[in-house]
Amino acid sequence: MNTVNIGIIGTGAVAHEHLRRYRDINNCSVIGVFDIDYSKSSQFAKTYNIPYIFHSLSELLQCADISGVSVAVPEKLHYEVAIQVVRSGKAILCEKPLTIESVESAKLVEEVKNFNQINMVNFSYRRIPALKVAHDLVKEGKLGTIKHIDATYLNGWLTHTIDGDWKTLPHQLRRLSTEHGSFGVLYDLGSHLIDLVTYVAGDIVKVHCETKTLPKGDVEKIDDYIFDSNDSAIIIAEFKCGALGSLNISRWGTGHKRRIRLNIFGDNGALEIETEKSEDQINLCLDNDVINAHFISTNCPSVPNIYQLFVKGISDNVQPKPSFIEGHNVTKILESCYLSSKRNETVEIN
Repeated sequence: MNTVNIGIIGTGAVAHEHLRRYRDINNCSVIGVFDIDYSKSSQFAKTYNIPYIFHSLSELLQCADISGVSVAVPEKLHYEVAIQVVRSGKAILCEKPLTIESVESAKLVEEVKNFNQINMVNFSYRRIPALKVAHDLVKEGKLGTIKHIDATYLNGWLTHTIDGDWKTLPHQLRRLSTEHGSFGVLYDLGSHLIDLVTYVAGDIVKVHCETKTLPKGDVEKIDDYIFDSNDSAIIIAEFKCGALGSLNISRWGTGHKRRIRLNIFGDNGALEIETEKSEDQINLCLDNDVINAHFISTNCPSVPNIYQLFVKGISDNVQPKPSFIEGHNVTKILESCYLSSKRNETVEIN
């Protein structure tokens, strides 16, 4: 099996995660890195023993030894970097969300069609085994007609110190400040939750969203990080299947490191996923259990993660999912949620 050589763009916290994930794959090697700050590229390469340190994005994209690229830069830079990667013809794995505006994500979808290369968005929770089982059950009609969806994504790093004190971590401070490119918890955690909900339950056609920026004690800023991005969001969504759903997203998940919960209710069955309890178990209420209002826990087979799918896609020249198409759909919903929160009105998804 030929080795797939990867280049990483960006050296922040997310880039370190990409590097670790790629190194878990036998036929994959990260051989190059570029950051606009060369000293950060140099340190990243030294830490992980990466042979190529590039002085420019174009230099990385011209490297014939690299067949795939990870875009791990701040969200506001995704489009301007991704469009160059796409036009270089190299396979691309872009961090979520694909772009901030749907006009940009639509352009990327068109561009990858023209250049016909492997393209993915890092909706990393697609790796959850229970999510794949949920997707298949709904697709096969095991739950009947979907009537209601209830989903939650909470993390609590504003109140715990498991991953360090957020007041001392630049990558966390950045998430709280619009001046530093943050679009709040809506675009951060919301992009993940919208992807996994639509992956299982289908397209969202209408949203009403409210967001809230909450006080961080008596501290309004640290250094030049002004805390003005949204911390909590609630989305009321209407689905193409006719169901109504609620999506709850917050950094104020006190007592939780990372909680993802999904409930899908149909007229013939229901499912529950609670990742803090188990990512490879799903609770099902099907067949005769519906009459008795009884759920049974079922084990789910493992599934490949995004990085494994990306490398296999390059190796086999087969387009995996989630692609830029799924990324564009999520961006359209995020954009509509943002408009809804600003206008205080329901917004239809075009």
